[in-house]
Amino acid sequence: MLFKSFTITEVINLSSWQTEVLYVALIYVIVRGIAKVITSMIGARLAHMPPYISANVGLTLQSQGGVALGIAFIAFERFVSLAHETLGLFILDTLALTTVLTAFVGVTTAKIAFTRVGENNNTSL
Repeated sequence: MLFKSFTITEVINLSSWQTEVLYVALIYVIVRGIAKVITSMIGARLAHMPPYISANVGLTLQSQGGVALGIAFIAFERFVSLAHETLGLFILDTLALTTVLTAFVGVTTAKIAFTRVGENNNTSL
């Protein structure tokens, strides 16, 4: 066989712990992003905002994840005090990774949203 298929964990050489954190973080970012888009769209419609605003406001909220990191530190401290350090580390690692991911994704989605509604002077993405 000339070519062997590789999984992401083999290519990046992740441990099983890191793989679990990666999968949970990706699912968290995706579900959190979808929830922000849907709920902000509902809120904008309830506030009688124009359709072009309500369709894009969720994209501007994607990078808001700093509070989650603070909560992760509190959860870690609580779980360590309860002798569950492994669970505390899992929560801390997962939320730290998701904060970094949303910081990268959020800047791009906010720029796309601002360009769509005409609030970005620089139209190049």
